[in-house]
Amino acid sequence: MLRKFDIITEDPNLSLELYFKQCSVSVNARDLGIMAATLANHGTNPITGKQALRGEFVSSILSVMGTCGMYDGAGEWIYKIGMPAKSGVAGGIIAVMPGQFGIGVYSPALDPHGNSARGIRVCSEISHNFDLHMLNCPSIGRSTIRMKYTAADLNSKRNRTPKEAQVLNELGSGIRLYQLQGNLNFTTAEDVLRDVIENIGETEQLILDFKRVLTVNDGACQLLHDLLLKFSADRKPILFTGINPRHPLVKRYMISRLGKRFEKLFLAFDDNDRALEWCENRLLRKTLPSHASGRRFKFAEYELCNNFTTDELKVFTSILRRQSYRKGETIISIGTEAREIFLLAKGDVSVFIPQGRGTRLRLTTFSAGMIFGEMAVVDLAPRSANIVADTQVECDVLSIEDFDALGNRNPVLKIKLLKNLNLILCNRLRKANRELSLFY
Repeated sequence: MLRKFDIITEDPNLSLELYFKQCSVSVNARDLGIMAATLANHGTNPITGKQALRGEFVSSILSVMGTCGMYDGAGEWIYKIGMPAKSGVAGGIIAVMPGQFGIGVYSPALDPHGNSARGIRVCSEISHNFDLHMLNCPSIGRSTIRMKYTAADLNSKRNRTPKEAQVLNELGSGIRLYQLQGNLNFTTAEDVLRDVIENIGETEQLILDFKRVLTVNDGACQLLHDLLLKFSADRKPILFTGINPRHPLVKRYMISRLGKRFEKLFLAFDDNDRALEWCENRLLRKTLPSHASGRRFKFAEYELCNNFTTDELKVFTSILRRQSYRKGETIISIGTEAREIFLLAKGDVSVFIPQGRGTRLRLTTFSAGMIFGEMAVVDLAPRSANIVADTQVECDVLSIEDFDALGNRNPVLKIKLLKNLNLILCNRLRKANRELSLFY
């Protein structure tokens, strides 16, 4: 009959063979639950974290399940229980609440439609007791925008010179960051875009943080693509953070729509800190021509040598020792004895603490003219972090012994050093307090 109406036009044996093989796979109730949870989790297995099927196919699968997954009882099922489901004549049922959970049930006794009688009753009780009908959706509660701030409020972890810090304080409001959360679809993404566009006149660079976003669908990707084009037309970049590897659809969508412009327009960073630093550097290059010149700083330019006389500078530099480090070389190792202070003459260094699975967290980055390792003067405690050369680095090193001896030969100079050191620590503490105030 199917051949007569041209529903089947080719040899059915291949399809039947595949069907019988699939029907012969042995599973238990736990397997059924994981299958359902994978569909609920946009195609990603919640146990292994691996993507079993691409997220854009999930809606098609759930649509078939919702319309005919329960055989002739599909209409009654979706009316009363309200979850896409699929049953088997062996007595298994999987039911899916998209974005929330999956249910796996097994009981072999069947009803007249060929579905598990007890399985239907279990799913019905769960749906009614917990108000889970998919068409009984609550209105959107909290905003998709979790937080928003500018680079004038919160800087990257790179320490800046006083001149650079002043520029960021005055012009950093043009760098805006939006922390997003929840499920990003057409409705919630439109809320974000409306807020962004309302402030587009004051925005020179935009960072969108996806770290707390649970899902992103095609509708949201379309709006993000349109926003990206609008900003690029005004020569304003948009940076995406937290995209990889949690939201591969966004990247695939942008590749397909942007084509050859993808590499230039789609700027993705692992975290907000690196994205903020990129935006700050872009702003500083426009504002300060000497920014990031890579030049070697003179002794008088060190922040630790502020207000030194010529004679004081000569005395101080006589006890310094020049030391060079290769890019990637560890300058200070966590747990080692603190016996030196480093004045950074050229290059950049970053401070890291180790995390699980071989990863590390950047605490801060220092540029030429700054000091690091100064806590050795305060408490002589073992080093609490690793410091690594980001570039070819030159340092002037002051040993603790020479610093202590300076107090006997020239106490006035040592007092100046301590005063400058205290000012540096106070400025760093104020910066940390200002940033912390954003989150409380």
